[in-house]
Amino acid sequence: MIVRLAVVLTAALVMWVLLARFARTSARRAVHRHRARIDRFKLTQKRFVIDQVLADPAVHEAVREHAREHAQSEELTWQRVRGYLDEIVPFFNVLAYYRFGYNLSRVLLRMFYKVSVDFAEPRARERRTTAR
Repeated sequence: MIVRLAVVLTAALVMWVLLARFARTSARRAVHRHRARIDRFKLTQKRFVIDQVLADPAVHEAVREHAREHAQSEELTWQRVRGYLDEIVPFFNVLAYYRFGYNLSRVLLRMFYKVSVDFAEPRARERRTTAR
C-alpha cells in the first residue's frame, strides 16, 4: 500500500515537472515567434511581488494605524491587506497571452472580418523582409 502511494506520488511529481518544463518552453517559443517584448516586471512571480510589499515598513505602520483607527485586530487587518494584494497584483501568463490569446483573437477576427494586410508602397514589403 505504501509502496503504491510512493510510486503514484513520484509519478505525479515527475509529470508536474515535465508539464512545467513544457509550459516554459512553449511560452519561450511563443514569445520568440511573435517577436514580443515583455517588460521584466511581467516575468516576476506574483508571490514575490506580494512578499516585497508585505515586507515594506510603511505597510506595517499603515496596518497598525488602520487597525487602531477602526478598532480592529491587526490580524484581521493583515488578512484584508493580503486579500487586497491578491486582487491588485497582476499575474501575467506568457503562455496564455501569446499562445492561446493570439490564436483565439485570430479566430475571432476572421469570424467577423476579412483580415488582409496591404502595403501602400509596392516595394515596402520587400524592404521589410530584407531588413530582418
